[in-house]
Amino acid sequence: MPLVQSLRGGVRTDIACASDLPGLFAADPHELVKADETANMVLAAEMFLRSSLERTESRGDHYREDFPDTDNDRWLKWINARKGTDGEVVLEHEEVPGSPLPLPSFRGEG
Repeated sequence: MPLVQSLRGGVRTDIACASDLPGLFAADPHELVKADETANMVLAAEMFLRSSLERTESRGDHYREDFPDTDNDRWLKWINARKGTDGEVVLEHEEVPGSPLPLPSFRGEG
């Protein structure tokens, strides 16, 4: 299965899990903490998966079969993820501060 299909499948699965979260019930404070932790893990997983789909290159440990090369011209930046006011994941790009350092490509070229 191609990576993009796998990542998109992960997002669909994560969204399905998130839709079940409002039905969680906590009988005591310990279970309430566990329910809150579960909600945070589901949100973090969605942010990770969507950020992985957003970055159309390979960089460091982030390797994409469909984009095997590092692209410093377009992707020498951070992807910041946050929860929007409507609850949706919002991705924003931020330039890496400072002067660019010469970075090798993922394959060790350059």
